[in-house]
Amino acid sequence: MRYCLLIIICAVFAGLSASEDTAYRLLAAPMPWADDVILKTFYDSSTEEELETNQDIQMSRLYATSAIKLHDNETNTYLLELSAESVRIDTSSPVIFPDSGTEVPDKINAYDFGIAIRHMDEKKRRWVTSLGVRSSSDDLKDDDDAVEYRAFAAVFVPDKGMNGWTFGLNYYSHNDYPLPLVSYMWMPDRNFRAVVGLPFFMIMWKPNENWELNWRNFALNPGFEAKYKIDEGWSAFSRISRDDAWDGYVEERSDEDLELSLRAWRAGIGAEYAINKSDKIRLEVGYEFERELVETDGWDLFDKDDEEIDIDEATYLRATVSWSF
Repeated sequence: MRYCLLIIICAVFAGLSASEDTAYRLLAAPMPWADDVILKTFYDSSTEEELETNQDIQMSRLYATSAIKLHDNETNTYLLELSAESVRIDTSSPVIFPDSGTEVPDKINAYDFGIAIRHMDEKKRRWVTSLGVRSSSDDLKDDDDAVEYRAFAAVFVPDKGMNGWTFGLNYYSHNDYPLPLVSYMWMPDRNFRAVVGLPFFMIMWKPNENWELNWRNFALNPGFEAKYKIDEGWSAFSRISRDDAWDGYVEERSDEDLELSLRAWRAGIGAEYAINKSDKIRLEVGYEFERELVETDGWDLFDKDDEEIDIDEATYLRATVSWSF
């Protein structure tokens, strides 16, 4: 059952940061926390792109994250969260946003540090708090305004069986206000699970032993994945999703709140080999479309204040390794 719950969290929050993902896992996973260390790393590369100016651009991303158990018993869990990210952007000539004058850099680096705490009370409610700091910029040494602080607080209130309500708040220092979290998880049996709420929606269905279907929508970023078990340990999958692939700050920007990101739809196929229930190797290839380099001064539901540079379609490759001990 623990493995099923972790699948749910990964399916719903595939587009979240490492710290958010850990916090949601603490909410859903039963006590105690089984793994001393959880590690995940992936390499991402997209090629054959062109800007509207017929300018070539290539991007790659290397990302690593870990959750380290500091303390765990029947009532309390303490985790240390660490992650690092490196984005490389190669262009044939400078790419500049016309309104702000910001030039797209050749790199974005990011580091993340946080602490997550879970407490289970006598009524089996799981209280989770996560605090952290993240810095992401093309010049981490001199860009003090690129530092962002976050705070997450939520409670999972069990209902009948494995069902339950979640209530919470998620705050980032560069946003004007915290985002509410309200959801209900419904698990009538081991083959069907649904999470419905704000700001997300998810359905996971296993029609038989071989097929697994996941549909999620987080903050207007939808995604769907179908996975088929080929043999013991081996699976094939296809997926389509819209996400912010990466984000960060440019040191030479006109406003300290302006943040650069890549938004895109991805459609891909791939193969996954599961060494055991938590250790996996995954390879994916596919196509990126409706791609945009975006500069924004904060989270906006309808992106009405964003400045965008459209990028032509591209092929992509992603390799992911996950393991724990």
